[in-house]
Order: sequence, then C-alpha cells, then structure tokens
Amino acid sequence: MTIRKDSPSLMDTEEAARFLNISPRTLERDRRFGRGPSFCRFGKTVRYPRAALEKYISQNMQEND
Repeated sequence: MTIRKDSPSLMDTEEAARFLNISPRTLERDRRFGRGPSFCRFGKTVRYPRAALEKYISQNMQEND
C-alpha cells in the first residue's frame, strides 16, 4: 500500500475509505460500532485526520509467522 503524501489533512468518509482502500460503508459501520480510526465530528460532519488513519494502519499491521 502506498500512502499518498498529497492527501488532505482532514478527510471525509469517502476520502478516508479510499485512503484505507476499503468501502465507505465498512468505514461507517466500524465508526458506528466503535472500531476503526479516530475521527472528528463537527455537527453532522465527520472528518478523519490523516494522522489518525496512518496510526490506524500501523496499529493493524500483521506479521507473518
């Protein structure tokens, strides 16, 4: 996976899902159930900080045994 350095610092659900290479519905479901990356809520607007997405990727790295 290549992490794009030109991604915005705050991303909406569509952008964050594209960044993580998952569907927006998966990201929304994970948010609803308290899983997934940290996010900010501004009224009804949800944004994902790029740093939170990168941290989420790092925390979910799997090593082959």
